[in-house]
Amino acid sequence: MYHPSQLFLDAVRATYLLQYIDTPTRFRHGQNPDILDLLFTIEDNMVSNVEHHAGLGLSDHVIITCNLQVS
Repeated sequence: MYHPSQLFLDAVRATYLLQYIDTPTRFRHGQNPDILDLLFTIEDNMVSNVEHHAGLGLSDHVIITCNLQVS
């Protein structure tokens, strides 16, 4: 039996989803930074200007903004 994370990755690959978050989005003292936030699309030009900003208050997660092109 496969681990749930492997099943998730297999589904992402099988549906050719594009992931736009490529730098860590969570920073906690004493731990390695991680990419916990995901932004998927099926169209290459649908997302632009992905930016990471400081978290709110004491949050250990960054704020992510982007432009989304929809019709």
